[in-house]
Amino acid sequence: MLLQLLLRSCVGSCRTATLLATILAFICRFECAGSGRVESVMKPSRRNTLLGLAGTAAGVCIPAAARVGAQAITRGCLIDAGSFRQKSEDGANIDVVRENLVSTTGNEHLDRALGRALVRMARLFDEMPGFGFYRGTNSSNAYASNISRIPGTQGTILFGRNLFEDLLRRYDDGGLCVLAIAAHEFGHIAQFSRDVDRQLTRGQPTIKRAELHADYLAGYYLGIRKRTSSWIKVRDAGEQIYRIGDYEFNNPDHHGTPDERVAAAETGFTRGYAHESFREAFSQGIRYVRRNA
Repeated sequence: MLLQLLLRSCVGSCRTATLLATILAFICRFECAGSGRVESVMKPSRRNTLLGLAGTAAGVCIPAAARVGAQAITRGCLIDAGSFRQKSEDGANIDVVRENLVSTTGNEHLDRALGRALVRMARLFDEMPGFGFYRGTNSSNAYASNISRIPGTQGTILFGRNLFEDLLRRYDDGGLCVLAIAAHEFGHIAQFSRDVDRQLTRGQPTIKRAELHADYLAGYYLGIRKRTSSWIKVRDAGEQIYRIGDYEFNNPDHHGTPDERVAAAETGFTRGYAHESFREAFSQGIRYVRRNA
């Protein structure tokens, strides 16, 4: 959570060239940092945590446009067999997570950078899902499924091309928002493999607990990366998490309010920055959502 269509729509634009260069530089630096040694890290200030940058509970005012857009992105990222089949037919070229991506962004160098990022994410979460981009119905979302189409994989992540393009256009963060969304979906894959998704939602009127737990794990991922790459800025990732909150309390697909989602991600962020193991963070995340959702 990094397209031939993006390139087609923006070829010839100086902004596109600058954007791609920025993303490549960011991800390459992002993935190299921490691979051999941990850089010196300053304790993150309140302004550098997700809630401090994107949550109203920290006294930061989110632009009105962000609040209006909070419900603009389609929710419901856990999909059943029928939806998975439909998304797979919408041009998804699914393959195992690896450095040489088969499901391509349309840029060879960007493919390698994104592939490396996803491989490191898979190692951190101790999961090996299939991964693919898709276009078509509702490609402004990302999905996780417990269905495995590729032998040797555990579940599948489908990343909408429209969502991918929108995140790159909206935020000048070198692709960190893309990776944060991918980490959220990796969180669902980890839930599937441990049968935690059903434990969290059993007897619940909505899927909020499972979604907040995935937000917690996305925040954990960002905290790990902040610890090893102190120069990264998480403001945009926090804003994106805030934007996809909702107030549809009676909808079975209710994911949590903007403040709830950011709070879960920030709590996970502190665990990641403290270099807690993923296993412990996963368990702490379960306890967190049961107390707060």
